[in-house]
Amino acid sequence: MDDRLVRIATEPVVHAVGRIPSPRQSTGRALVVTVAGEIDLVTADQVRATLAAGVDHLRDGDILVIDLTGVTLLSSTGLQALLDVTQAAQQRRAFVRIVIDSTGPVIRLITVTGLVTVLALCDTVEDALRTPL
Repeated sequence: MDDRLVRIATEPVVHAVGRIPSPRQSTGRALVVTVAGEIDLVTADQVRATLAAGVDHLRDGDILVIDLTGVTLLSSTGLQALLDVTQAAQQRRAFVRIVIDSTGPVIRLITVTGLVTVLALCDTVEDALRTPL
């Protein structure tokens, strides 16, 4: 298999919301999407379609966790896909958490573009599921 091809896996999980569950919502639903390989002009549409399908299944308060720790390249096209999915989730009153390796190639583009403050970044999937909404 060509390592340039993007690999995507999804896994629905139930998680605790925050430290102390509120009476309104003690647990929430989350969909964890794990992406590996290169997200570039060739693969960005596949990633965008998969993430958009995930957003379509989210309800109010749900979380989409996008694990990019296995991504070796993130192009501007891939970054735009992440922004589009984040905006689509916000319109559904859902949340997106993006898991990245803070020393890997993905953080460089996010930092250079100034999107560190726009995207909800986490170090691990577990952190993404624990982050208060």
